[in-house]
Amino acid sequence: MIDRRALMIASAAGAVAATQGLPIPAMGQTGQKSPSRLLIKGGTIITMEGAGVLRANDVLLDGGYIAAIGSNLSATDATIIDARDMIVLPGFVDAHRHCWQGSIRHAAVDTDLGAYFGNILAKLAPHYRPDDVYAGTMSSDIEALNAGITTVYDWAHIMNTPAHADEAVRAHRNSGIRVVFGYGFPNTSAEWFYESKKPLVRDDVKRVREMYFTASDGLATMALALRGPEFMSTLDVTRSDWTLAKELGLPVSVHVGIGNGGVPYQSLRKLRDAGLLFEGTNYVHCVTLSTEDRKLIRDSGGHCISTPSVEMMMDFGIPAINATLAAGMRPGLGVDVVTTTGGDMFTQMHAAHQVARMQAFQDKAFPPITARDVLGFATIDAARTIGLDSKIGSLKAGKRADLVLLRADRPGLSSPADAIGAVVSAATVADVDTVIVGGVVKKHAGSLVGADPVAIARKASASGAYLSERAAKG
Repeated sequence: MIDRRALMIASAAGAVAATQGLPIPAMGQTGQKSPSRLLIKGGTIITMEGAGVLRANDVLLDGGYIAAIGSNLSATDATIIDARDMIVLPGFVDAHRHCWQGSIRHAAVDTDLGAYFGNILAKLAPHYRPDDVYAGTMSSDIEALNAGITTVYDWAHIMNTPAHADEAVRAHRNSGIRVVFGYGFPNTSAEWFYESKKPLVRDDVKRVREMYFTASDGLATMALALRGPEFMSTLDVTRSDWTLAKELGLPVSVHVGIGNGGVPYQSLRKLRDAGLLFEGTNYVHCVTLSTEDRKLIRDSGGHCISTPSVEMMMDFGIPAINATLAAGMRPGLGVDVVTTTGGDMFTQMHAAHQVARMQAFQDKAFPPITARDVLGFATIDAARTIGLDSKIGSLKAGKRADLVLLRADRPGLSSPADAIGAVVSAATVADVDTVIVGGVVKKHAGSLVGADPVAIARKASASGAYLSERAAKG
């Protein structure tokens, strides 16, 4: 079995940075030393590739990459992980999450979108200090890693000052998660998030890119989290923000098709007419879009992301899983906001599987999706929607070593006839035994490695209490 003490030593640099708040280098550097070699032995391997599910097989990791998958592999000087009672699969990819909200969890469980805007964005967000951004983002990342999420797209619309941006980046750097950092807009007043006439702060976008995202192949990449013409910003501001993205070569993410807002604003047609349907853009929610709108996304090389739990709870409409598939695209899944839902992909997979099949049976307009579809939405398809499918999202030689091992020797997952079905329908965070990001073990034997979850939770709790007190005072 794997030597836990060795893992602690391997993660020491990251742990020290996380607890002491050391200065951070550019995001291309991991700040942690990967074990030279890891050999995962005897597991049930869900590849999410053509090889499908491989029983009693091995995975060799070397230098942060998958070196080989097969039976009876051996490797000199490799640290062995005994996976005979494990399901081994690609790390989950959370394609859309507002990580800064990790310190105000469950603050909007019984609200719709309007109340979310009024309480979270209008009352709490303006009081965020840079330290609150760090606390929330770090807490969110650690929650994700604990749940087997190895990559997160952080839609960071809490860029109230340059220091707020720095602390978000520092949290991701110290947690060691793989991240697409979507630099967003300030949340200091409604002027920034309702038919806004304020463009992004160009100088700070450029500063963050040059300071932290110069490396081409690290754990983190940068994108722009833009408001767009669906009630968030004027078309002139939209044009300005998209132009900035093009100048800097940064991909774009935008919310569209959100409840009643999707119909009157006609955001996709406005973007088309303005020449702003950029290839690689990811469109979040897409619930109340027309068939023509979805074709515009598909034909421009865009992608759709669904956050099914939040979409149902906040009255966005029926999650667009089936509609996206019918348009010839495969959606990615995201958590969205932990103010409203659980911060794990099991919750999202359960929601997606159930609502899409229910809709298919009721409407007779779509074929019922399968568990294989849903696991794809949370791995390889999600990776594709955020532009990382060549690196992560499936298990094959040459891809990054981002993996999750689930215990399959407990009631609920033991001896599954269908390993994929078991993961999608029955697995929970409690089954996550081991999590590996870029060859670095972040969780093993059910416990986080190189992080102090109690200290991180206390910091987030103190931040949340401060924010609630300030918001109550007005």
